[in-house]
Amino acid sequence: MKSWLCAIALLMVGGFFRPACALATTRTGNPSAAAQPSAPAPGDSAKTDEGNFGQQIIERMTAPTKSSFNLTIFGGGYMSQDVGLTSTAIQAEQSLTEGLGLMVRITGVQLYLFQRATSPLAPSNQAVGRLNYGRFQVGFDLKPTSSTSIMLLGGRDVGDSDAWSFETDISQWLLMGYSHPVNVFLVPSYDTQNLITSSEIDLTVMLKQNQSWAWMAGLGDTLSVGGFIHGVDGSTGPVMRLFYLPMQLGGSLYAGYGSTGYYGMIILSKGFTLSE
Repeated sequence: MKSWLCAIALLMVGGFFRPACALATTRTGNPSAAAQPSAPAPGDSAKTDEGNFGQQIIERMTAPTKSSFNLTIFGGGYMSQDVGLTSTAIQAEQSLTEGLGLMVRITGVQLYLFQRATSPLAPSNQAVGRLNYGRFQVGFDLKPTSSTSIMLLGGRDVGDSDAWSFETDISQWLLMGYSHPVNVFLVPSYDTQNLITSSEIDLTVMLKQNQSWAWMAGLGDTLSVGGFIHGVDGSTGPVMRLFYLPMQLGGSLYAGYGSTGYYGMIILSKGFTLSE
């Protein structure tokens, strides 16, 4: 199997994993659903029509707020015909103001190449069967409105990858005043070692939500260019998410077809929130 197929699998999993991370730390209109990947409760809409919108954003970004610390643990697995991957991550966020938080994310990845190929992390002529690396990232979570989150992250890899990585995780909720709000998630990222730029797009709809459960479904897509990729490669497939809000538990299922062929993946998460 060619090394670029491994790279696409790795980027695809990263692309799906990151939206789950960010969605799982998106606050909702339901106080019991803090640090959960669900939309605001039906009827809870952002007040963007009152007063000066720009002034509201400035006030939100600078206004003191009750201190809150969110910790989320993730675990997931990916499988395709030629590539397997397991990953665990921990993400912590400390609020600084109402619209600004400080973030740390640590991710561990194990990549299995069922047909030995050259490394997609640091391309060379040496064939490998398994790759292990950790990614350490820090950054800020900007929340200019109650329906928008922009995570700016950068960091360094250790292990079989020695790259610097830079990414922006953008989450935007639409139709918040309706019973089926829509979430648009966009994640552009860049890896300095293999010189690949990837972008992930999730479009999911809240199918049902109450005080305890939230169920979402939609599509997830990835696109990758640069490095040793010729042209544009990617993948697409359905996404289903289920969350139990009182315990901050979440699960996501993915399936579809892409540059690595047919694939399937599962991601589980558990959140913890501490407030003053």
